[in-house]
Amino acid sequence: TGATGSAIATPTDLVKITFQQEAGRMNSEGIYITGLRKGYPPKYRNTFAAFYGIYHEHGLRGLYKGCTPTIARAALLTAAQLATYDHTKYTLKTNDIMN
Repeated sequence: TGATGSAIATPTDLVKITFQQEAGRMNSEGIYITGLRKGYPPKYRNTFAAFYGIYHEHGLRGLYKGCTPTIARAALLTAAQLATYDHTKYTLKTNDIMN
């Protein structure tokens, strides 16, 4: 289901958001000159370093921070899609639009 997939992907989404949060232009020394981390170097070198850093600093729970609303959203979205698909298929078959 959507909730399961979302639960599995939550750590990846967290790392993506972490990189988006600190995005900006850097000077030749590797220091941000724009963005939220202006004046500082990037917190993580790459994706694997971010996974390791978050896990090392916050543990496994840190990788799943904010997962509850993400999983709930995915579950509701999947339920709505299935219901819409089923109703549409029923309507099309009832009106002989689809065999």
